[in-house]
Amino acid sequence: MVWSTSTFPELALPTIDPSMQAIATYIKDGLNDRIGELKTGIVAVRHAICYNSLPADLSSFPLLKVYRNTDNFTWGQNTTQMTIGYCLSFPDEERIPGILRWVAVNIDSLMREYGINHRGCCPSFDPESQIKAEYRVMSLNGEPVYTFLLVNFEITEDIGCNE
Repeated sequence: MVWSTSTFPELALPTIDPSMQAIATYIKDGLNDRIGELKTGIVAVRHAICYNSLPADLSSFPLLKVYRNTDNFTWGQNTTQMTIGYCLSFPDEERIPGILRWVAVNIDSLMREYGINHRGCCPSFDPESQIKAEYRVMSLNGEPVYTFLLVNFEITEDIGCNE
């Protein structure tokens, strides 16, 4: 017997992670709206992806990466430790000093807003839970390539909520 997605539709590979996509879109739009209110012509996020990988080049920067680190499955529910990564080229950081801190504060604010405005939705975020931000530099062969921010927190999903 040949295993196929027509015989077993559950074998079809997903093209996106709906929960990560929902959060990525919310954060990208929120950051771009907020920075646009401060100064025209500046984009906080150019591209958003829902997986963790190294970008091939800096043309996609400023880049938002929204991805899962761990899933903890219980009966009918899943708790995910997730990360929002914000990657920025050195020229952009020099052009807008303090942007990483601004992004961290605004991701915190947007996630708490998301938790309140999307209460009972999937994925859910407890607006009173901890959000941790880390500031780092990506190096390749000992040379700094770009700077980035990691924002870590937890979301909850009911099993099957995005199917």
